[in-house]
Amino acid sequence: MLGGAVMGESYCGKRCDECPARPGGHCAGCKDGPGSPWSGECEIARCCRNKGHESCGTCTLNGHCALYSGRMGAQMERERRREAEDEARRRNADRAPLLAKWLTVLFWLVIPNIISQVMTNENVLALLPELYWPGTVLAILYMFAYGGVLYVLRGESGRYRTSGTLLLISGVISVVMLLASSANAFAVIVSLAASVIVFIAEYQEYMGHAEVLAGADSYLADRWRGLWRWMIYAFAASIGGALAALLFVQAAFLALLFLLVSVAGMIALLVLGILKLVYLWRTARVFRELAG
Repeated sequence: MLGGAVMGESYCGKRCDECPARPGGHCAGCKDGPGSPWSGECEIARCCRNKGHESCGTCTLNGHCALYSGRMGAQMERERRREAEDEARRRNADRAPLLAKWLTVLFWLVIPNIISQVMTNENVLALLPELYWPGTVLAILYMFAYGGVLYVLRGESGRYRTSGTLLLISGVISVVMLLASSANAFAVIVSLAASVIVFIAEYQEYMGHAEVLAGADSYLADRWRGLWRWMIYAFAASIGGALAALLFVQAAFLALLFLLVSVAGMIALLVLGILKLVYLWRTARVFRELAG
């Protein structure tokens, strides 16, 4: 009996009076109980309802089903997940004011970075070469400011520490290269190394955002991970297309094709930069709401 009603057979075949979920009051009855029709957190009940089965016994896949084979420990796993989520929520509430403040600062810092990318874009410089120096200086200032803020947040995620440190290192390299004003092969190699460092820093930052969002907004955490994947595609298109265009410079059609791929990649990077801006604002808003 539960709430004065007799519960019938369960979906997974467990006896309701032996189910570990019943004493804790977490089960309202998956079939004939007072909570019917109800699946709650039970993946097995939800699976049977969605597929139209009366029980797992009518499913031809139950012999190979991980949900069915693990049904006896499913409630303990749900309890463990629930406790972990509660702990994550408490932790997020404690650190929400700090994250809300500095993530908002990061949001505003992304805007000058997008501007610097536009100013130092090859196509823009072909029309306005005088934008090179202010755009380069703005990009360096951004790296120091952005890296510094991420380093302030190092206590919230080790990935923030790594990202901030790498950006500060890249900023120092950029200053040295700017002062040296060298255009030899060594300078090109160092510049490429600095670009790789920034790329790794970007990855660590995105994963850091996903990490601190765990327990606060899983959907937005997944969006940060997805954004990183698109960054890889866009970066590969911009760099790979440019290199391929140089390799096939004798074949006009192929060179033009790869050049267009490179331009498309650069445009995609700008679009993703704007999308990063949106995600940063939403992430800061999540922690502002928690702090409030």
